[in-house]
Amino acid sequence: MSKRRNGEGTFERRPGKRWRYRILVNGQRVDGYGATKDDAQAQAEARAAIVGERPARETFGELYAEWCSLDPSSVGLRPTTRDQYATLIRAHLTQLHDVRLDRLDKRTAATALRLPGASPSVRRATYAALVKVLDYAVDAGLVGVNVARQVPRPPAPEARNREVSTHDAQAVLEQARGHRYEVAAWLAFGCGLRRGEVLALRWSEVDLKAGTLAVSGNVTRSSAGLQRGATKTRRGRRNVPVPPVVVQALKAHKKRQTAEQLVAGSAWEPTGLVVTTELGRLVEPRTLSRVWQRWAKDAGVADTGTHTGRHYAASTLLASGAASVADVAAQLGHDPAVLLNTYAVAVAEGQRAASHALGASLRPMGTTRGTTRRAAAATD
Repeated sequence: MSKRRNGEGTFERRPGKRWRYRILVNGQRVDGYGATKDDAQAQAEARAAIVGERPARETFGELYAEWCSLDPSSVGLRPTTRDQYATLIRAHLTQLHDVRLDRLDKRTAATALRLPGASPSVRRATYAALVKVLDYAVDAGLVGVNVARQVPRPPAPEARNREVSTHDAQAVLEQARGHRYEVAAWLAFGCGLRRGEVLALRWSEVDLKAGTLAVSGNVTRSSAGLQRGATKTRRGRRNVPVPPVVVQALKAHKKRQTAEQLVAGSAWEPTGLVVTTELGRLVEPRTLSRVWQRWAKDAGVADTGTHTGRHYAASTLLASGAASVADVAAQLGHDPAVLLNTYAVAVAEGQRAASHALGASLRPMGTTRGTTRRAAAATD
């Protein structure tokens, strides 16, 4: 088979009526999509010119500074994620700072991403950060190909067995009793809400009579400040059943909040949030984390993070055998595949419970039939 020359490649129509192009330029694969075949060919020619004839001579450090100055949404990121990526690059990829973009190749990127001594999660996140910055360079026409995408993605860290016992959950709830943020613990343990989802929940989204709530937002702190934004993922927007014990906790909390509002008077900010400061404002996520950490330590619980509430809800629901993985994933706003990997032990327990129920339904009927036949014979 003869080698393809620069700019030669393939064009194929994909589902959704878009055209995909793949070309080779100086040994590098360049691919993308166009609305029509002509559009795809035009984009391929433009990117081939960038790779083969006029690569950008600015440095990666200059590109990084430009990327950091952009609005996060313009590069498809949430503010907190953009801030995290910026920090990772600044901390771990300093060796790329003075590398010119026209000299940044797959080998250079792979060497920079080795990160000896870093945890698997840090290596994986740093890889994602570099990919995002170089994606911007491709979109801006500074380079024709993202060399980071040619580097194998670091493997995901091994899933930890995140078991939270009923004793631990009850102990933390006992320590939270009477605290102004007590209801946050009930929403985490009883409904599986994330920290940011708890802080973003509004009373208009809670139906105490029906015992349901709607998750629609997430509170985060980033360089843009403290704000209530969209949920962490698209699956995050969901309706969640509320157990009766959590309904009671919400009712008690609402009474306390109404009393606080009367005391605050005109200083109260009418945000409509369930969990607020003394003046009705957004609660800093780190503040809730510090309070939760104190509850856990006083309760003698080893894992002091707010995520223990969500883990307890997930593992308990899965181990009960009363709900499928899909049902639990929907309630938690989780990816079913990730849920299976993260809570493998709980899933196995749930499968055993379901297996026992299946076996009970197939109990032999020989004794019953024999008794019935003998009774019928005696009658005859």
